[in-house]
Amino acid sequence: MAYPIPVHLRRPVFVVSLLLTAVVAWLMAAPLTTSHARFGIVSLELARFSEVAERVIGSWTAEQQAQASAGVWWDFVWLICYSTAISLACVWAADVWQRSDFLVKIGYALAWLLWLAALLDAVENVALLQMLGGATQTPWPQISYWCALVKFDIVILGLTYTFGGGLTWLWRNARRKM
Repeated sequence: MAYPIPVHLRRPVFVVSLLLTAVVAWLMAAPLTTSHARFGIVSLELARFSEVAERVIGSWTAEQQAQASAGVWWDFVWLICYSTAISLACVWAADVWQRSDFLVKIGYALAWLLWLAALLDAVENVALLQMLGGATQTPWPQISYWCALVKFDIVILGLTYTFGGGLTWLWRNARRKM
């Protein structure tokens, strides 16, 4: 199945994107947890209504709001890193399941969908920046909410597929050694 990253570059691109995912995640980390933002920035991502977004942002100090904005800007880099790493992991898992055309197609579909998740993450970031800039009214909370929801679903499916591929790979290797 067609995939834009050539086979000989997949491992180095995966390693670099995985390392960058970890480094940028560390750069984005900020203590944004409050009583109205129990999940930090994710609380704002999933604040579907203006009132909720206002409560989340209002629960942050000026410094935390600045950290949230900086984190969102870093997320524009991070979304490329995590989506590429998980996408390549899905391709690897699809190769593990090469005997099942159905599972291979799912893997490659998820690999492509992860870049859709990155695009949704970018749109979500624009909405977050609007809200952090004071525009908490419709449509920004709804845009952020729906983009985040679909993005999280795709990422969870990709990680689940990859985890299944990893377990299958381990199981097959353990059987060969028996």
